[in-house]
Amino acid sequence: MTASCGGCDRRWTEEDATHCRGCHGHWPDVVGFDEHLPGCPTYIPIAPPARSRVRKAS
Repeated sequence: MTASCGGCDRRWTEEDATHCRGCHGHWPDVVGFDEHLPGCPTYIPIAPPARSRVRKAS
């Protein structure tokens, strides 16, 4: 099976390979992807939603 990225011309067949759809970096395994993520210019951290309303003390 061949995998590909819709945002670049990269194609790969390695089962464990990972590819960043933001910066289009490519690694042989998930460890490389995880290590790159905090420094990736396209990384958007997922934070828990902030509460929009604060309960008032009665």
